[in-house]
Amino acid sequence: MQYVYSNDLNTLVETVAGVLSAESFTSPLTPDWLIVPNQDTGRWLQLQLTDRLGCLANTKTTTLSDFVQEITGTKLSVQFEVRLYWAIATVWQQKNPNLGHADYLQQVKTLVELFQRYLTDRPDWLSRWQSSAPSDIQKIKWQQSLWLDIHPLLGDAPHDALLESLSEK
Repeated sequence: MQYVYSNDLNTLVETVAGVLSAESFTSPLTPDWLIVPNQDTGRWLQLQLTDRLGCLANTKTTTLSDFVQEITGTKLSVQFEVRLYWAIATVWQQKNPNLGHADYLQQVKTLVELFQRYLTDRPDWLSRWQSSAPSDIQKIKWQQSLWLDIHPLLGDAPHDALLESLSEK
């Protein structure tokens, strides 16, 4: 594994292109992983590398959270994502009965994206919230309250499995 970091994007592209084009002693079936901060950066990097190398055969570009889920086996299932959506939609409707339909749908979509990020990026916060420990940050108290309302509707939450696999040796 090689770690390449640069604030200068031209240097980043040149360095990664050099690493990918160097002789490799691993199996030709072993993919090269490019772990990027977000999908937009990944797409840009793929375009730049394809221009320099001609192609990116057997190269996977992913975000850090997706990579961690992949290697720990804790990727969110479609069924869980559906349960998360309906749990949030149900609780949010109960908390905001006078909200207009368009606003309601937009807010539920935003909340689902927020809690999906919590599940992958900050599972420690979710576990702490469930233990009834007071939130350290006043701004997110409403998120803690919402999580405590939706968590019982979810069944088995993947953040617990993610925390367990990250704490294993």
